[in-house]
Amino acid sequence: MAGRVGNLTLSGLAVGLVLILIGASLPLVLGTQAQRAYQELLGAAVDALPGATVVFSRYDRGWFSSTANTEWALEASGAQRLRLDSRIEQGPFIWFNRKGFPVLARVQTRAEWLGTAVQLPPLLVTTNISTDGSAVGRLLVPATDQPRRNDSPWLRNTDLTGTLHFSPAAPTVLIEIDLPAVALVTPTGPLAQLTDSRLRSELRGWTGGLYTGTTRLTIGAARFGGTGAEPANASSTATEPRRQRLPTGSPDTPPAAPVGASLHGLVIDLTQTPSDRTLDIQLQAQVDDLQLRGQDYRAAQVGISARSLDGESLIDLIEAIQALSSSTRTPALRGLVGLTLVTRLLPRFLAAGPRFDLDPVRLDTPDGPVTLHLRVAAPAAGDGSANRGSNAVTWLTAITGEGAVTLPESVARDWLGPADQEHRGDPPAEQRLDRWLDEGWVSARDGQVSSTVHLVDGVLTVNGRILPLLGPTGGFR
Repeated sequence: MAGRVGNLTLSGLAVGLVLILIGASLPLVLGTQAQRAYQELLGAAVDALPGATVVFSRYDRGWFSSTANTEWALEASGAQRLRLDSRIEQGPFIWFNRKGFPVLARVQTRAEWLGTAVQLPPLLVTTNISTDGSAVGRLLVPATDQPRRNDSPWLRNTDLTGTLHFSPAAPTVLIEIDLPAVALVTPTGPLAQLTDSRLRSELRGWTGGLYTGTTRLTIGAARFGGTGAEPANASSTATEPRRQRLPTGSPDTPPAAPVGASLHGLVIDLTQTPSDRTLDIQLQAQVDDLQLRGQDYRAAQVGISARSLDGESLIDLIEAIQALSSSTRTPALRGLVGLTLVTRLLPRFLAAGPRFDLDPVRLDTPDGPVTLHLRVAAPAAGDGSANRGSNAVTWLTAITGEGAVTLPESVARDWLGPADQEHRGDPPAEQRLDRWLDEGWVSARDGQVSSTVHLVDGVLTVNGRILPLLGPTGGFR
């Protein structure tokens, strides 16, 4: 009996020793995995930043925590840089301290953009990494009230907060960002102000690093070129109501300047939908109220769509742009290489039958609505068309297009008369519009002016007149 008890005791001690060794070595293993994942993330970030080069990168791995420091130069001169300072924690202190167990590691990162014309506040990110590879990040840009620096613009903002959820299964990315108020200020007045800005995005990985899904951006109000309200101060938003306005009364705030443009109730929706090997993109934007050059407009709406975009061509184009941006070629040589690349990819891109629509476009003015629509399309290679080979010009002649614009004549004359026309030597707005009417480029009827555009067989016509843009006869010859 005593021998059996002794054997059980020895077995228990052995099991306990094994568990202790596993528990002691596991943080080191996790630290190694965290370093590998961090370095892979840096590589992906460099690929996503065209022209970025690593100035230095350092990773100090510890038993229960590690530190990492990385800095990129974002242009050839190295004047603009992006610096990341991270602390990575792993081990039981993290496992049993987090609400969302099992959390394997927590990464706290401070990102700073250096060398910019306007000093930007740091971005603080706290990320929890789970056992299945998913991650949840909490974003914070602290409230900022930067001191005035000579005549340079400075920034004032309330707390920017947000969350980022990543799941590797699809992969799927969910983004939520809120910025109650921000203002860009100069000694002569505020340049721009935004209030009640929100971003919501739900994206799913598709192919070659491309994502599909939906994104919505809303802005409660925006003002550009000066305003009667003062810029945002840097008070924390923790105890303030969710809807925040730009406060007044700051002693060093410059006097108000006339409003160049303002809007209220901006909503932008972006939808990316995959279909087999092609991608459809649709953007819808609308504004409740718009003020431009002292004129009030009741509402505005813009719709832009691109359908049947060849996915492989998009991926090749993105990769080539990134490679060109990070190369040491001269700008002239980059342009030549880029033009050659586009010419090579164009037949494959057009063979998918892409279509681009600008519709609807509507602006309600006191004198009547402004409407516009435009469609440009290429027939798919399988739509009964002959084999066009790899000649880009042959493919371009197959592109068709049609569009029309209608607006009140009073609005047209107002828009054609910018304040700086004297400096350009242009004739007055009345003379320009009258000349276009006489030459037939524009038609007028019942106080409205309109024009149409058509593109067929490489010939472009505007309001029935051939525009000598592509050659002596208006076509690709």
